[in-house]
Amino acid sequence: EQSMTFYGRLINVVVPAYDYTMLRTVDGDIYTFGRGDAGQLGVEGVTTTGLPQHILQGLTIVSICGGMTHAMALEANGTVFAWGSNAYGQIGINSPEPTQPTPTRVTGKLLHEDVVAIACGGYHSMALSFNGTVLTWGYNLNGELGDNSFILKYEATRVGALLQGKRIVQIAAGMHHSMALGSDGTVYSWGRNNRGQLG
Repeated sequence: EQSMTFYGRLINVVVPAYDYTMLRTVDGDIYTFGRGDAGQLGVEGVTTTGLPQHILQGLTIVSICGGMTHAMALEANGTVFAWGSNAYGQIGINSPEPTQPTPTRVTGKLLHEDVVAIACGGYHSMALSFNGTVLTWGYNLNGELGDNSFILKYEATRVGALLQGKRIVQIAAGMHHSMALGSDGTVYSWGRNNRGQLG
């Protein structure tokens, strides 16, 4: 793990999202800058800026990810925060409100899971629990959520039959598809396959 200096702070995670950027320091501090018209910078009233915005202050963040217009962060204790556009439920707060300009805790089933990894798709979100369970929420027109439906979800739901009985150790999200790696090395994929991206 390597670090770079940013305004005198050591940075070890860089996430270039769609027209905005997120950084994490070695101490777990999070900075955002760039486009923020949907709240993706995590600061209310800030739409677009090249000046770094310090968010989630006082928390130790271990992982961050950015989608098209939403972002997420994982705290060391397993708590997941999300902010930005909620047009398709990608914030995971069981509410159709269009935007969430400041980080808010993802609700529903995630409140009872010890989350160890997160992933942001274009308009959907994923989380991996310590026991190997995968949860998804948000846009689902292409089956991104893997719950055997094409209905968007405003709160986390467990991936369906595809992963039943499987222990997952890694997750990843593309624009309109999702992937998971099993403990036995098997790769699972679901969602849009218009370019053969599911393999």
